[in-house]
Amino acid sequence: MNAEQIELVYAMENFISKENTISEKIHLSNKAIDLLTNQMVNKHKYNFPTNISELINFMKTETMDTYLGDDFPSEPFINYNLEVNEYILEETKEKDEKEKVQKIMKKLLDCCREKYSEQNDSYWDYEYREARKFISNTYLIENTTLDTNLYSIFSNETIKMIQDMYIPRNISDEKLIICPVCGKPLNFTNEKGSCTEICKYYRVKDKLDDITKIINPKNKYVELSEGIYKYVLLPNIGEIKIYEKLVAKFKDLEVTLYPNIDEFDISISNGDICINLDVKDHTNPSSLAKNLKENSNLSKFNKDKYCFLVIPDHRVEIYKKNNSKNYMNELNKTFQNEEIDIYSLQEKNLIKKIEEILGVS
Repeated sequence: MNAEQIELVYAMENFISKENTISEKIHLSNKAIDLLTNQMVNKHKYNFPTNISELINFMKTETMDTYLGDDFPSEPFINYNLEVNEYILEETKEKDEKEKVQKIMKKLLDCCREKYSEQNDSYWDYEYREARKFISNTYLIENTTLDTNLYSIFSNETIKMIQDMYIPRNISDEKLIICPVCGKPLNFTNEKGSCTEICKYYRVKDKLDDITKIINPKNKYVELSEGIYKYVLLPNIGEIKIYEKLVAKFKDLEVTLYPNIDEFDISISNGDICINLDVKDHTNPSSLAKNLKENSNLSKFNKDKYCFLVIPDHRVEIYKKNNSKNYMNELNKTFQNEEIDIYSLQEKNLIKKIEEILGVS
């Protein structure tokens, strides 16, 4: 499934299955109807529902393959007892659509690793790195421009997976105000420049102004799905900023982003010694420890080698502001309690540590 299909499936499934308030039900039905309308119009079908009653009837009578695609069964989304199809229940095991969508990125990673293993070709290392960079720098883009850019850079397998990360974005304004950090159009209803705490941190630190983007509303635009934005683009911000800082500081050393197809986030080498860095940007130490134990190969942080866990400065500052606690102290306590034996340090101490190990300044 692509991101648009995933969002639609979750909206429909949650609308039927979850115990929500009336206002939440209305929100989910409106979201499902909007997404469904886009799907149907793109298929030149115009029998889409316009209200809750019509939506329920549509889900009971229309087969999923007619509006979700041929990969879906020729069966209705729900039966007449409003029970969700078993295929959908199997496909929506993840907590929400954001977690489901992020697996497209995992699919891309696995594809590049598999191709590299089969062909022993370093091109796939390059391909993965460029894909991560592209996603980090391209939140909103005209649909035809997206395709043109992708076909000029990537292989067919990667192109399809990146396309699957985007969803249609309806735009009525000719001028958009864009966040200078993540590239997302800003919402000024609450606070000027309201975006994420990470973006606010760098806006202040680097004295960044809003970006004004002039567009043609008649053209079709797409934007990154929320799952890719939350789990890929935002964590990439700290990784790329640390990478750029190291490139600028250590001009005579080899600094690599996502080496060995994402074995680590950054490596830095003088030819004899290689330091590997994993940058982790979790809102709190507990969630970081949980993620490490569930999803990481902890053995790669062998203390006989130079492998470090790096916490971005912005995360430490945000945590201090929100919790009045020191992130690094809390992290060390959590690691001790969870018996996680990893050397961790804050970004601000990273350059000094590298200088000590490599004997440079």
